[in-house]
Amino acid sequence: ITFHPGIDKVEQFRRFTRESVACPAFATSLNDARALPSKLIVVRLLTSASEGRGISIVPKEELTQQAPLYTEYIPKKKEFRVHVFNNKVIDVQEKRRRRGLDQTQEFKVRNTANGYVFCRGDVVEPSDLRDVALAAVRAIGRTQGAVDVVYNEKQNKCFALEVNSRPGLQGTTLKIYADACMEYLNGQT
Repeated sequence: ITFHPGIDKVEQFRRFTRESVACPAFATSLNDARALPSKLIVVRLLTSASEGRGISIVPKEELTQQAPLYTEYIPKKKEFRVHVFNNKVIDVQEKRRRRGLDQTQEFKVRNTANGYVFCRGDVVEPSDLRDVALAAVRAIGRTQGAVDVVYNEKQNKCFALEVNSRPGLQGTTLKIYADACMEYLNGQT
């Protein structure tokens, strides 16, 4: 197993589209962004950032900012991080609001700054979640990665947002990856 540096988000979306991975429609020019199929557009000023840095979400009619990447906003019921190692799903986490925070406020960007945490308990997986995650990792030519996936309840469909090549590994997540590495290495002898 070789760990590769990440591929920026523009190239990921190009590869997702080429390989027919379910993902938001995207554009790399302001003109093309105005033709995207949603009323809200995700403007990404940074194509290699994490934790929602460089992201703004604006109504399409107010779209004026030049950016390297625009994507349609997919309304989501749930958001997941699916960990893939050696072409297998080894862990599934759901992003949820931290307990004690206002549960009525909905954030379009679910990150730690907005009070979201990764949870493993009582995760109900949409039927296509794992397939979308595995396809996203394959599309970028990798065998491992942590895939951010949103679930749109109205369409009953998952969409890949990105593959994180270097997710934060600590606690249980670190142990899960270590166990997967050991299983892989033991199978190679």
